[in-house]
Amino acid sequence: MEFFSSVDEIALAKRELIEGLNGRESTAVLNADDPRVAAFGAFDAGRVLTYGIEQPAFFTAEAIEDRGALGSEFDYVSPEGRVRLD
Repeated sequence: MEFFSSVDEIALAKRELIEGLNGRESTAVLNADDPRVAAFGAFDAGRVLTYGIEQPAFFTAEAIEDRGALGSEFDYVSPEGRVRLD
């Protein structure tokens, strides 16, 4: 009998969503900072984009500032360039 934690079961369910995307015309946007989620890209026949903070990704957030109740501020970085968001 194989044992899965609830986290593993949730990851498998999310992978099923990626597997169910509509072929080569689909786009999956995956969290590169979560190794389970990043691996889902292998199950998508379409385009895979990644986002993250810690790992290399298509979209990243850098220079993150937590401003408490006022929210946060960070640099959004993509192949198109960098912009400061708050």
